[in-house]
Amino acid sequence: KGAAVIKLLYLILLAAAALFWPLYKGDVAFLLLAALIILPFLLAAQLAVTVHMFSAENENDHVTVFRNSEGEVGIRLINRSIFPLSCVKIRLRTVFMPTGEVSFHTVTVPVPARSSECVSVNVSSEHCGRTDIFVEYIRVSDIMGLFSWTLYRKKLSAAVHIIPRISEKFSALAEYFLSLGGEAEGESGEKPKNGTPGDVCGFREFAPGDRLSLMHYKLSARFDKDIVKVLSVNNSSKYLLTADLSHGDLTIRDEVLCRLMSCAYYLNAGGAEVYAAVPAHSQCDGIYTENGLAAQYSDDASYFALAEVLCESSFEGIPEAYGFIMCDVGKEAE
Repeated sequence: KGAAVIKLLYLILLAAAALFWPLYKGDVAFLLLAALIILPFLLAAQLAVTVHMFSAENENDHVTVFRNSEGEVGIRLINRSIFPLSCVKIRLRTVFMPTGEVSFHTVTVPVPARSSECVSVNVSSEHCGRTDIFVEYIRVSDIMGLFSWTLYRKKLSAAVHIIPRISEKFSALAEYFLSLGGEAEGESGEKPKNGTPGDVCGFREFAPGDRLSLMHYKLSARFDKDIVKVLSVNNSSKYLLTADLSHGDLTIRDEVLCRLMSCAYYLNAGGAEVYAAVPAHSQCDGIYTENGLAAQYSDDASYFALAEVLCESSFEGIPEAYGFIMCDVGKEAE
């Protein structure tokens, strides 16, 4: 609306100057008409220079946040010219998966000469999933807003992975899976080694997410810091956690994801080699097949690697299924 008003005012002034000059035929009338005729060419030249020296880039391509928490995606606008940009308009499209809900909104910011500005977009959701943010276009205007130029049409995007928090209520299920490593034979046919899983094999300092039941109170009092027990697990055991995420109720799906991530966390904390596998698409005809995706749960990439799979994103490096102890985290949450 502002650009339309500016263009209308310019046309009114140009028409008035064109009528004023034949009536008075003075130098002032001529200069006013000439200035109004030359002005668009100067503004077009200024816009061309500014567009050539303008750029935009993502501050972050992907962000992982907890459910009901805000994740921030940033887009940096860089103006290297000597002309300020009074109006840079960004049109954004937000798509929430797996529902496919789409929303649009527009952000307008000024960018001073030879400087940069960061446009931040906050994303949150009450359900787990992936939210994709696409830049439909970035529109740059001249100093007066008479002309504009559209850039970066659908060339910038970012993903926000929304995952559940680790829940201690599923730690007992993880302990049960650990016990399977001492009883079940893997697909390789080899019996597990190294004794019974769950035996205390060491101690370490308390870390966020550790169960209070693992606390060693005597050592904690002795060293004046929280010390927890480290449980043993068969080094030869590989766990593949599976889950059916095809349920249409997002609340039930969130519960299944929480159970899956929590079990993976506590199995990993117990020293197991843990993988998670879920269907690549909402239709589930198999748990771990060529249509499935798998991610290793580790300290280095525990949240993001697992979120890549849980949110139906691409993931390379599917491990061989040979030798896995298959563990279904359970049916639909009640």
